[in-house]
Amino acid sequence: MTAEQPRGPSSRTAALESRRRDPVFLSQTSAIVLVDAAFVIRAATPTYAAVTQRDEEELITVGLFEAFPDNPECPEDQPTRTLAASIEQAMRTRQSQYLPPMRYDIADPKRPGKFVEKRWLIVSSPVTAGDEVIGASVRGHDLTLAEESLVESLAQYREVLAQGDLRAQASRRRLETMDAFLELVDSHGRLSAEVASLREALHTRGTIGQAMGLIMADRRCSPEEAFEVLKRLSMNTNVRVADVAAALVYQSGPR
Repeated sequence: MTAEQPRGPSSRTAALESRRRDPVFLSQTSAIVLVDAAFVIRAATPTYAAVTQRDEEELITVGLFEAFPDNPECPEDQPTRTLAASIEQAMRTRQSQYLPPMRYDIADPKRPGKFVEKRWLIVSSPVTAGDEVIGASVRGHDLTLAEESLVESLAQYREVLAQGDLRAQASRRRLETMDAFLELVDSHGRLSAEVASLREALHTRGTIGQAMGLIMADRRCSPEEAFEVLKRLSMNTNVRVADVAAALVYQSGPR
């Protein structure tokens, strides 16, 4: 937030894009993206890029709903329309808007034309510079792994909050409680991803070791030289080292 108000579209864009260099913004553990009034992405936290399986450069200056369109296989959902209305309301009212848990699939970068089923709790909030609203932040909490009963409870809780006066102290406390819970949801998601990564590392380490042993036996070379062979094969074929190793181990097996 700055003391001066941006005076035009270019100034507002620059103010949003400056968050890409803001260490406080970049250190956020939540999945947050900043958009301008036209829904163009101007900044994203590393967590947002990670959970949506995109590089930051793929997102910046791209329309939010161009990067994350509706899943054509689920035309009845139309989450883009719901989210767009929420963002507009947040900027118009200068108040955060909590959407109920909803399905919003994301395109699978590994399978063009396919989508990964996802369920989110999304919060849209105004971004200001001085007294001017210059855009909105969209914070997504991945509820895909959450139990269905928990998602339903969150939806009902959100409706209770929406009906109350958030200026009241009790309502503010409820909102703070919900924010604290959402942070736990994010932490759970990060922990699950880390566990999955560690499991894969343990699995691939054994496979790579087997492949290195085969290369060492065939070429009578050192472990370092065997690993270099795997790396060259990986680079030449544009395939991960772990996958190259798995292929070598498979080919050496009994037929």
